[in-house]
Amino acid sequence: MTNPESSLITDTPESSSPTEAYPDLQREMVERGDQLLPGEPDRGFEVKRLDGEQQVKGVAPTEALPLCYINEYDGIREIAKELMADDIASRIKDGSVSITQVPKVRESYEKLAIEYPVTESSYRYAIEEGIVSGNDFDSRGIAHGYTPGAEALAGLVDPNAANEAIDIGAAASNRLGLQYRNDLVDLTSGERKELELLSEAFELTSSGKTMRILNFSETRLTDEQLRQATNVVRSLADKSGGGIFDNLNTISIFPESHSAMWVEVTIDGETKKVPRNGFQEKSMLVLTERLIQRPEDRSQIPNMQAYYDQFRLPDEPTEGPGAPKRKVSDNEWEKTLRHELEHIALPRNIQESVPLEGPAPTLYGRANRLEHVAELGAAEYVGGEDARAIPDNQRMAKQEMWGQYRGTQDGGLTYEQPIGPQFVICQELDLAAGPLPPILKSSVVEVNISYRLVPNSAAEQRPVDIG
Repeated sequence: MTNPESSLITDTPESSSPTEAYPDLQREMVERGDQLLPGEPDRGFEVKRLDGEQQVKGVAPTEALPLCYINEYDGIREIAKELMADDIASRIKDGSVSITQVPKVRESYEKLAIEYPVTESSYRYAIEEGIVSGNDFDSRGIAHGYTPGAEALAGLVDPNAANEAIDIGAAASNRLGLQYRNDLVDLTSGERKELELLSEAFELTSSGKTMRILNFSETRLTDEQLRQATNVVRSLADKSGGGIFDNLNTISIFPESHSAMWVEVTIDGETKKVPRNGFQEKSMLVLTERLIQRPEDRSQIPNMQAYYDQFRLPDEPTEGPGAPKRKVSDNEWEKTLRHELEHIALPRNIQESVPLEGPAPTLYGRANRLEHVAELGAAEYVGGEDARAIPDNQRMAKQEMWGQYRGTQDGGLTYEQPIGPQFVICQELDLAAGPLPPILKSSVVEVNISYRLVPNSAAEQRPVDIG
């Protein structure tokens, strides 16, 4: 991956102004691509794998991801609730989440309610010192956290009692699942139940945002394949200013035999069932195990040439100079991942609104406009002959799409939204350590806070200094 900034000076023709030279420089940068070659130093990311002794053969998905099966198995529901309660209570205690006070908790949409105890002696002391008004509690001895002056009551709560109140509130909530991500939420119950093994799990983080790679197949990712996947995510994180992490929760690898990985297509007038490389379901991307298998280990499939030939233009050669490729990726892991993530990273309305004239440089890109855009993205990532096959007008249209996404008004010289570089860390997760840690949807948690006036404990507590 070459640093494009150095070429912005050395490659600018002396006879051209920077504005005139900019399209040429864009073209050169596109042709260089963003793909890393084997052995090339990692840039912009780091991969951390477990030691061989820590790796396990795999676990049942229900054991590793109980939140994904919370509504399907009673025993798992209790485990998932306990995991979420422990996690959110810990986060509130250590301050790693921000609290938003909500006026009340609707029973049908309950998230989290915490009732902090205030001892009578602490409250009397606070009245004498002028810390509180003395009219804070209602006839039931309750003060709501959203009422004026209630924030002063927080300083009257003993820290140990506060922690206990947080634990009780978290354990009592029936709707904590609304605050947490479900890695498989976009699948049907039947599709989830087909998954029998989770062999590997990885967490990718960048600027406080997280996505996961979950491998449900028996074929494990090689070090190079994991490196490629991390670089692909890093590449699109750079382009989107980290936005790819907002649009995608999970990259899942399904067994080739999974029913969702097969689709019917018409070839030469005959309907055949063929494997699909991948598909997107809202916040998750699903890819097939075939992509990470060695070619010799893949099962035989029908000849697909006739399917691609239907997109060939009249008199277009089938081989040699001028013959279009079937796809940028011919069932290759890294290029397919880059193609699929382009669908997710670039909003669909932008993909459809910018004029994109002429046929796609690959046959598969001619299937429809969205595949056209994804093929262009994969070609730009790969660089070389794939990038050179992109017509100038399509290359500029693609630049316009990303410009609209990032809010540029000057052809890509400046942007309203953040633009790379991003640094991505990929950490393998220990499946032997128990269920994977739950992931909050947001760093801001809605809580209904209240205070209850309680009799003095055996050892009276002095109020906490609230400054």
